[in-house]
Amino acid sequence: MEIYDVSDPGREKRVATIAYALFAVAVFGLWVPSIAGVVLNYLRIDGASPLYASHHRWMIRTFWWGLLWLMIGLLLWVVLVGYVILAVLLVWWIYRVVKGSLALHENRPVAATRIFP
Repeated sequence: MEIYDVSDPGREKRVATIAYALFAVAVFGLWVPSIAGVVLNYLRIDGASPLYASHHRWMIRTFWWGLLWLMIGLLLWVVLVGYVILAVLLVWWIYRVVKGSLALHENRPVAATRIFP
């Protein structure tokens, strides 16, 4: 049986909003702010209600898949394929942040897609 802190119902939403903001700013900060965001997600996921835990999982998966494709894109930069990978990564990252933020705003869990994690 898990116990959720209901003393401040808006607290978890604020934490998730801050994490989404860090992920959004990461596009302009060479992905460095997303490190703070993913640390925040890992710190909060265990005590979060199922609604907010889905958002933390969503951002954690976004971070790790994004890091993988960032490394691949940087490695292939020399052969010019990296530009395409990095451009697709940028669009995918923005899509994930916007989709998650909108679901959070509407107090809905994020539904994972099977097309791309």
